[in-house]
Amino acid sequence: MYPQGELIHLARHKRALRRRLARQRTECAEAAGWLLRPVAWVDRALTHCRRVFPLFNLGARLLGLLATRAQPARFRVLTALFRWGGLLLGTWRIFGAAR
Repeated sequence: MYPQGELIHLARHKRALRRRLARQRTECAEAAGWLLRPVAWVDRALTHCRRVFPLFNLGARLLGLLATRAQPARFRVLTALFRWGGLLLGTWRIFGAAR
C-alpha cells in the first residue's frame, strides 16, 4: 500500500509529534502550577482562619462579658459588638451557605 521509505518517514514524524506533545503538556502543567500558587495560598489561609475562628469567637465573647462588667457605660457599642458579633457572623455564614 505505502512504500517502506514513506512508512519510516511517517513513523519518525509520529515520534517527533509525540515528543513535542509530551513537552508541551509538561510546560502547560508547570505554567498551571505557577499560576495556581496564589490560589493555594489563599486556600491555606482560609483553612487556617476556619480553624482559628471558634477560638476567636469564644475570646470575643469573653472580652464582651469582661468589658460589660468593667465599664458598662463607656464601652456600650464595643461590648455589644463583642457579645453579639460572633453570633451574627455565624448566622450570616449559615444563611450565606444556604443560598
